Parts: sequence; structure tokens; C-alpha cells
Amino acid sequence: MTMGGAVGRPYTMPLGAGMQYVALNQPTPLYMTLMQQMPQPETPRPENFAYMTPAEFQNQLTLLYRLISVYMINPDERTYNQILQHRQYLEAVCQNAQRVMPLNISNIGHPAVKFPAVTHGATNLQTSIASTSQRLAHVSISGDASFTADAGNPSMSSSDSSSESMKQSYMSSTNITRASSEVEGESFKTEKERSGQNSPESIEDDWRPDIYANSFTPIWIKNVNEFPATRIDSKEPPTFDIQSYVEGFAGRTVLQYKTFDSFEPPSDVIPAYGDVTAQNYSSAFVKMLNEELIAQQEDLIQYNMFGIQLEPVPNEANLYKLRCPGIREFTPSVRIGDKLYFRQLRQIFNGFEYIGYIWRIARAQGEIFVRIDGLPAFPDIYNAQFTVDRKINSWYLFSICAAHTEMKNDENGFFRKMLFPADDDGVMQTTLPNGTFSLEWFDDGLNYEQQRAIDVVVSRSYGDVPFLISGPPGTGKTKTMVEMALQLVTRDPKCHVLMCAPSDAAADTLALRLRTHLNIRELFRLNEFSRNFAETPIEILSYCSIDSIDGQDMFTLPDLKRLLNYKIVVCTCQAARLLIEARCSNRALMKLERYMMDAFGLSEQRSLHWNALLLDEAGQGMEPETVIALHAVFPDLSYVAQTPVVVMAGDHRQLGPRTLSRGQQESALDKSLFERLMDLPFYSNHPLSRRQMQRRSSSKVAKLPYIRAAFVNLIRNYRSHAALLAVPSSLFYYDTLMAEASNVSELSNWNRLPNPHMPLLFIDNRGADEMVEDGISWFNTSEVNICCEIAKDLVDNMKVKPSDIIVAVPFREQINRIRKKLRKQRLRDIDVGPIETYQGAERRVVIVCTTRARERFLDADYRKGMGMVHEAKRFNVAITRAKELMIIIGNPVLLERDVNWRALLSYCYRNSLFDVSSHQVDGGASAQLRWKPDEDETNVPLYYSRLEHGIVYAQRTRDAVPIPEGHSGEDPMWRAGFAAEEGFLDG
Repeated sequence: MTMGGAVGRPYTMPLGAGMQYVALNQPTPLYMTLMQQMPQPETPRPENFAYMTPAEFQNQLTLLYRLISVYMINPDERTYNQILQHRQYLEAVCQNAQRVMPLNISNIGHPAVKFPAVTHGATNLQTSIASTSQRLAHVSISGDASFTADAGNPSMSSSDSSSESMKQSYMSSTNITRASSEVEGESFKTEKERSGQNSPESIEDDWRPDIYANSFTPIWIKNVNEFPATRIDSKEPPTFDIQSYVEGFAGRTVLQYKTFDSFEPPSDVIPAYGDVTAQNYSSAFVKMLNEELIAQQEDLIQYNMFGIQLEPVPNEANLYKLRCPGIREFTPSVRIGDKLYFRQLRQIFNGFEYIGYIWRIARAQGEIFVRIDGLPAFPDIYNAQFTVDRKINSWYLFSICAAHTEMKNDENGFFRKMLFPADDDGVMQTTLPNGTFSLEWFDDGLNYEQQRAIDVVVSRSYGDVPFLISGPPGTGKTKTMVEMALQLVTRDPKCHVLMCAPSDAAADTLALRLRTHLNIRELFRLNEFSRNFAETPIEILSYCSIDSIDGQDMFTLPDLKRLLNYKIVVCTCQAARLLIEARCSNRALMKLERYMMDAFGLSEQRSLHWNALLLDEAGQGMEPETVIALHAVFPDLSYVAQTPVVVMAGDHRQLGPRTLSRGQQESALDKSLFERLMDLPFYSNHPLSRRQMQRRSSSKVAKLPYIRAAFVNLIRNYRSHAALLAVPSSLFYYDTLMAEASNVSELSNWNRLPNPHMPLLFIDNRGADEMVEDGISWFNTSEVNICCEIAKDLVDNMKVKPSDIIVAVPFREQINRIRKKLRKQRLRDIDVGPIETYQGAERRVVIVCTTRARERFLDADYRKGMGMVHEAKRFNVAITRAKELMIIIGNPVLLERDVNWRALLSYCYRNSLFDVSSHQVDGGASAQLRWKPDEDETNVPLYYSRLEHGIVYAQRTRDAVPIPEGHSGEDPMWRAGFAAEEGFLDG
């Protein structure tokens, strides 16, 4: 068809079935208007195309029609480039067409979409445009509408019968689940093969939709957040007034109220990279804390919400309910008092940004309740932006900078010894201990290592340095810390102990165990004022201080007299700042005491108030938050010569701090203070350290004199079957663990176990992982089915109580789906949850679900600290929860990319622990024993622990199987393994 007609006269050209397009054959004022209003199309990025809803796709298609209209009015090169760019953009979107919810099946793009080349100045331009539009019409779009256009202004029409027929034909033959499984067939190719698959030639010949791209948000909606705006503040939730609390007992002259919510580092602190030392302590951490703050801000951007509706809460003025599913998985992590920004969208942007504050959180329902004042009365839609709480970051900066200042002022002072202990700070040991203790134990079940740790701390015979308790899973770290606290306050009635942990859950555990020995006048659980009551164990509420402020119940501080009379105060490391802010730290109390003593003419010096700081699960907290707790007990040595006892118990091989600024290598923020101390020569090079004990042969012993060990290694595991300890012992604990658990072989006769001597089963699952909620979480349907089948079999045939089973899963959506299916099977008592929540927990049976099946998402998982691949500490937590039986469901082809998983897979291969049933995987093929280690690993295993030696030796001896050469019972390693497995042999 050729252009013709008088100037300004419209003509009609078909651009696809049922579609019409009207243009003008000469430039007119309309052309200039279109050019001025033309939005710039986004630059295509083939590696990360976004999802579009059908309506958004229609809008973008309309934009392409407008571009074509402008080009036909005035065919210049600029407009041609825009057409070409936008055509490529829509082509790529079609090639990566997505779905958000399973019901929106029409969101899948048609795989037959092809776009012809458009050549500037070509005579067949109209044909190319028409062909392009026809092929765009093949894309499945929700609704019956098609496009018509009049002078570049498209509208909707319902007469597109042929397009609708095409759409129905396609939709009837398309099945999302089948399409997803087809994609999965290609998911385990190498990166090189994947790159070749995504080449233009490959896309032309064999294109498949990518169902994992991010949700598409039009740029104009995002830009609303960038416009200048006037902010309208709202009422913040009520909180406890610490300033009035301080002035109530100290007035305004003795102890002035101080807060570090807005602390800025001194001007002489220059942020810089480098290893953390006493000389660059503040510079290094300020640099990393600033980077972490930036990373938190950038991370929150992905959780910003666009075009949302706010649901008013009945009978509560200016309170709105906002659905935010990610908070169930702490993505984002929010708490009461956090600030959000809202901007209006439906009408023309009104120039106002509304500040809202979170008043309540319903985490299980994925809902937050926000107070927003001044919103328009009529319904509207908004953009919501999350913000970073800078207060706690300011406290981190304060703790680091203040500690560095103290180290500069006193090189042999409290903080230098606590943060950088050296040999000169220790005490030389010249004689061996007699192995007996004079203490009367509250817990009669303590072993020798636990008793020795408590005795050394109580006697204070190791120097003014942190005492470290290294406790692998199941060795009784918390048990030791509870006994230690009780011994300290029993032997000295004037002793007051501050017990801290990095998380509320760990602090609650301490309080729950202590409450059986202490009453409500002796034990106090200090909580953040904003903590949810629903997340607090009801058993410890009577040990808390609760008051009503502005009609709302919340946690508070008790009056000073009550606070100082408690023997033990339990809180998180972050909440220890409340003691500092309330002027109840050691230094503040000493200042108050000195003032009062001088006022009454007394000269007697008193001892410390906080005589000891006990930090449980110390391996989980960032160093700056641990230093906050150190500031709470930091003494004024000019007033008293005594320093408080500082004890840290933890396992730096389990989950540590979770940071967002992590790169390819861990930074100091990824390490806890406990882990950094364990790596210092003062501890790691000691003759009794785990590392040195492994390096030393059995014929050599450490010779006196040496510095008295300011640490204890707990080595006796009372939780797990020896076969379940073999891999973690060799991977993480220098092969030092001893299996002391009894009655852990009852499930060895389960018919699914290929090796009855080793209650571990690995099930090869090649099923697909799938995304929900725009990448917030993931699920794996095949894994759900296998997991629930295994659980039901154990309950029905092995008579395992549902409450004795844990299902540890790395992704929240998988948790929800497993829970839902188990409930349908009447197995709701099975505990299903994220791996992090089970650190410290144990059950008879643990089912570990790895969920992830696609290599392409491993890098993103690592950056976000998610998943189970390349996450050694999460891996260690997952495989050390089981007492009698562990089942692992995963894809070995993917897992073997991680050295730790490869060690476990090799262990399973050597001992025939792969599932012998015929689970069906892709293509209907059996997964049975499809994985095999490399030849080198088969011949010479890299990790072959003492425990595994002992079990294999015992098994072969019982079965009268010849012992391979080099596996003699006279070998020292075999003798050690055999001794460690005496309990196993007797069973």
C-alpha cells in the first residue's frame, strides 16, 4: 500500500487482524505535539528484562504505535532509532514474558513472536511495520480488546475476532506447569552452554519464556518518587521516655541524659580499608558501617511498593493496613517505629510526601499497620518507600569510636585487653590441674569440659581477657553459661550479672532456663520498648517490666532501685544500649556513687555493679553490637581497680552476622568479635586449641609451661548419632567431636535407609524451583511432595511423633507450601521453618529441603545471604539438628558446586546413603545413584573423619568383611575412632 491523498487527509492502513492505524502523510502540529510528549523508551538489557502485566504491555505497545505514527508523518533518523529501540525492547519483553500469579495464565508471552527488521528509508517500511504489529498481536493479552488509533491516539475495540481466536487457541494449548518444566530441562547446563542458548540464533530457533525476571514498573511511576515534595509528618508511636527516667533519679546535674541516636564519628577518623587492628579500629569499622548503611538503603529500594492501596483500620484514626508479604521472611526487616514515605499516584502528583510510622506488625499475616496523618479523604493509590533506621547504626559508630578512643588513651586498658588480647595479658601455667572441682553444681549433668570452664571463670585464674567457650552443636554452650551465671551470683551475694545474646530468641532461651532457679525479684528480662508482645514467650512476661503509655501497653524500664537489685539482667546486645542511655552502665553508676559518697563525706570505695558480662551465641552478632554490651560494663578504673568478667560462648562455624554489604570476600562485619578473637594468635596458636590439637600427632602432648588457656573447647556431643557427626566434625571442628548420645539408633530399621548403620538418606530431586511475589521467595513442588511423603511414612510406619520432626527450609514460600500440604495430611504438629530459627534446636528427625534448582540464581542468593549453597555456616546448622535420622532432599548436580556439599555427597556415595527408591525426575528418569564424585575424590577422599573410620571399621568387623590395607585396627586413628564409637558398638 502506498501513501496518497491530499495534505492532512487521513488514510487507513491495516496493521494486524482487527487493528487499524490512522496517520497523516505530512508533518502537522500534531507531529510536534507527539514529539514533545513522547516518553523515552527504556534501554533494553537482555540479561535482566522485566515482567509486564497485560495492561502495561498494552501501554508499551501503544507507545510503539505512536512512534510509528510520528515516523510516517516525518521519517527522520531520530524517530527511526526510537522505533528500533522500542521494537527491540518489546521483543525482549516477549522473549522474557512472565507471570506473577499462577491464575494469570494469559501473562505468558507467545513463543512464536518474531519481529522483522526495520530498515530506515526502505521502501517496504509499511510492510515491515504491518508485520511487526501483526506479530505483536500474537502476544497473549488479557481481555478482548484490540488497538485502534486515530492520529496516534490509540483506543480500545472489541471487534478483534481473529486475534481473540488466536489467543484462545494458544491459551488452550499452553500449560504453565508444563512450560515451566520444559524450561527446567535446560536449567543445569554450564554457564557457557547457557550463554550459547541465549544467543540470537538460539532465541530464533528455540526460545522459551523466563519466568523469573523482576516485576516491571513503568518508569513514570518510579519517577514520582524523585519529584521535589513537601513532607507531612505523622504522629510517632508512643515509647518509653528515657530522659525523664534519668532525670527522675539523677536530676539534671549529676548524670546528664545522653543519647547517641545521631552520633557522627570525630573529624579525625578517616574511613579506610584494612585489617582490623587496635590502631585503625575506628577507621576500618566506620568505613564498613558506612558501606553497610548504603547497602541497606540500596537493598530497601527493591522492596519499595508502587501503586498500592491503603486500607483504613476501622475505629482507629489515621491508621492504615499495608500488605507486605516479605516481612514474613524479614525482607524487608521492619520493626515498630520505622518510617515509610508515601506519594499519591491516582491523581496528578499533589507535591506532598506523607511520612508514616509503623505502629503494629502482624508478621505471620504479612501486614504492617502504619499511622499516616493528612491523607486525602478520597480513596487513592500510592507509592511506598522504606527507610533505614539510622539510630542503631549511630550506636554502632559510637561504640567503635569510643572504644578506639579508650584504647588510644590507655594501651593496657579494658578495651584493648577485650578486643586485642596478647600473651602479656595472660597468666602462665606451670602445673596441671588435678581434675576435681569444689563447686556445688545446680546441674548435675555437666561434663568435665563444662565444669572446668565454670571453675576457671569463677576462680578468675586466666587473666583480664575474654574467656571463650567454643561449643559445636549439641555440646551444651547455653547450659554452661546458665550454670556459670548461677555460680557467680551464688558465691558473691553482691554480684550482678548482665547476660546478653545477639537475638531476642537466644536471650529468651537464657531467661527461660534461669527462671527455674530465680524469682521475679532476682531475674529481669530487658526488652526493646518496641518489641511485639506476640513475639515474646508468655512464660517470661512476669520477668519483664510492662507499663501503659498513651493507652498502649509496652515494655519499659523498672525504677532504679528495682533495676539495681536484680541479680541477673538478660537482654540483647543492642538492647544493652538502653542501660547506657538510662545512665545505668558501670561508669555512670560509679559517677553517681562517687557524687553521693562525696556529698555524705564517705570514702569507702565500692565494687562494680555489673561484675560480669556473659555473652551467649556470641558468634552470631556483629562486632559493633557486641562492643555496645562491653560499654555497658566498662569500668572507671580510677574509682575501682576491679574489671568485670567477660565470657563469650559461641560457635563461629555456625550462622554468624547477616550483612548486606558482603562481597566476594567476608569483611570484618561478617565476622563476630568471638570469631575474630578465636583467630587471634593468643587463642588459635595455643597448644590446647582445636587447630593445634589436630596438627599434633597422638604421641605428642603440649608441654608446660604455657599461658593458661583462656578458653575451653567443648567436644562431647550429646545430640546426634555418630554417623550424623562425621561430616561436620571433619569439615568444621578439626575432627575433634566425640559422639556421646545414647538411644539414637531406634530408626535404623527404617526400610528407606540403604545403610542401616548410618541413619542418613540423600534423595536426589531434579524438580524445578519457582518464584512467587516478584522474587521475594521460592518453592519447589517436587520437593514439597517428596518431603510430605517421607514425613507421612515416618509417622505412619515408624510411629514417629509429628512433633519430633523438623523440616528445615531456606525459603519462606516453600515453608508455607509444605505446611499447607502437611496440614491436609493431618500432620500440622511437624515443625516447618527457616534454618535460622533452628540454631540451637534438636529433634529426632530432621528433613533438610534445599529447594534451589537453578544455578543462575546462586550468585544472587549469595549476595542476599539466602539459600544453602556457598553458605557454609547455614549448611552446618542444617546438618547438625538431627538426633536419630536426617533426610536431605536436593539436586546433587547443583549442590556439588559447593565444597562442603560435595564433601557430604561424597560421604553419602562412599557409604551408600543415596535413596534407592525410584523418584521420578525430569523426563521420567529415575534419580537413583545418578551422582558420582570425581575419580580423585573416589580414590582419595579429602574429608574422611575419625568418626567415619570408626563406624566403617565396626561395620566391617561385624559383617566379617576384610579390612582394606591401611585400615588396621592397630592404626592410631582407627583406635581413636573405635574408642569414640564404643557407645555405638554397644548399641
